[in-house]
Amino acid sequence: MPYLKKTTRIKNKVYVEKVYSARYGKNTIPGPKEKVTRESVRKVNEKNRIKKLAWLIELNFEAGDWHAVLTFRKENRTTDRMRIREIRQEFLKALRKIYRKAGVELKYIIVIEHLKTTVHFHVILNDIQKFGKLIREAWTYGNVNLSPLYESDDGFQQLASYLLKEAGTGEKEKGEQTYTRSRNLQVPVTTVEVIKSRKWRKEPKVPKGYYMEKGSFYEGINTWGYLQQYYTLVRYEKEEP
Repeated sequence: MPYLKKTTRIKNKVYVEKVYSARYGKNTIPGPKEKVTRESVRKVNEKNRIKKLAWLIELNFEAGDWHAVLTFRKENRTTDRMRIREIRQEFLKALRKIYRKAGVELKYIIVIEHLKTTVHFHVILNDIQKFGKLIREAWTYGNVNLSPLYESDDGFQQLASYLLKEAGTGEKEKGEQTYTRSRNLQVPVTTVEVIKSRKWRKEPKVPKGYYMEKGSFYEGINTWGYLQQYYTLVRYEKEEP
């Protein structure tokens, strides 16, 4: 029975997912098929959103870039969404001026956390010299809390999950985006192949020059009752001559 192989390449990593699909066969793989509910579909969609945001961060940023949390002083707080968008645009305008002056292309992802009485901005930014001083000059509405980006064992999955959780706080207007990003960010590309094979390889074949990332391998039955497998390959770094 044919299956799908999805491959996403980001820097020195290759993310691979194999899954059977009803589109390319009539039979499911025997397994404990769960009842498909609205909640189970929501969880799958949420997992995919986290994965895509983590890949976006990984492809465009690196350790040493920044996660900034921008808060509002009491006198500057507002729940007016139009005003919040205006403040975001003011901040981005100031950032563009700062980065242009430094000769560095600005890259960003912004998540707005809506609460009943307060709003926070979560911003992923690429680094420049005197970053802390300059971002505080750009943000005039409150405090700036900075954390350097770092890649955990699961890449940037933890950070992406946290950002999307923060974005989910409070009600959203219809059509409102979870986050906004600069247009110059590269978007991860996933290639999909239809593998026509009667056999399902239990142990992935690791190509020469790569190794399988520890803890990345998973095989099991998905929500729709189909066998799936995913893992991450990492390219060995070339030794300096």
